[in-house]
Amino acid sequence: MESCYGLSMHGEKFADIRTDGEVEGIDPAARFVSVQRAQALLGDVTYRQIGLMIQRRELRSCKLGRRRLVELASINEVLDAAMAAAMAAASAENGKDAA
Repeated sequence: MESCYGLSMHGEKFADIRTDGEVEGIDPAARFVSVQRAQALLGDVTYRQIGLMIQRRELRSCKLGRRRLVELASINEVLDAAMAAAMAAASAENGKDAA
């Protein structure tokens, strides 16, 4: 099973995504992850950025005791939307070049 990962500005590994679609260190049945894990999964964004995304309802979260947990499905939705926007921008750019 191959894996790939990105590095943060500090050279730390932020996600290890295996080719079978699972992320190392996350239980496939898990519904929620910590804010710190959400930061890593979204490409090492700041704690404040996660908070803003929660306020704008881009990410769904809940509090359990003192901890804030972020729904893993909402992280996937944000990543899917970002990928779709990137693909649309790339195809629009290719359309301009052809014209």
